[in-house]
Amino acid sequence: MTLNEQTATNVGPSGIEIAYERRGNPTDPVVLLIMGGAAQLVHWPEGFLAALLRRGLQLIRFDNRDAGRSTHFHDAAKPDVRAALAGDLSSAAYTLSHMAADTVGLLDALELDAAHVVGVSLGGAIAQTIAIEHPARILVLPGIAATMRSPLGGRLWLGGRDSSEPFSASEGERSHSLPTLPA
Repeated sequence: MTLNEQTATNVGPSGIEIAYERRGNPTDPVVLLIMGGAAQLVHWPEGFLAALLRRGLQLIRFDNRDAGRSTHFHDAAKPDVRAALAGDLSSAAYTLSHMAADTVGLLDALELDAAHVVGVSLGGAIAQTIAIEHPARILVLPGIAATMRSPLGGRLWLGGRDSSEPFSASEGERSHSLPTLPA
């Protein structure tokens, strides 16, 4: 399928540009796909996208900041990774919260109240941050190659719910669910 990339401008609190692609029927349930670190929207396998589209889902995939055709922060200082892993984020140009705000800003730019959000690796961490900081924006939160454990050890807590329990953005208020794909 031909890439139909577009650009949303002035996205989120940082006012950045986000490159994205939207596929499927605009009236179908929305699945927002968040790729992992340094990967672009084009890294989602075409077969996976086709399977979701065949199941009547609308897809939005995008480039995170500092990836692909979205805004790059070339002049940002290099973070101190050891300090960040120890909890000191003062050297980081941005955090998962910034990237979650970018993603929510893209939903705003596309005039979407909420979406099924699927993240891979870093994208899964961004999706989890959205669930914590913007829970009303998530309908369903499946993860691919993402953990719900804190890098400092122990389980994460999502709105008072232990991460080992199934996640529901609003304890049953939303009736949407993603279909199970065959193995």
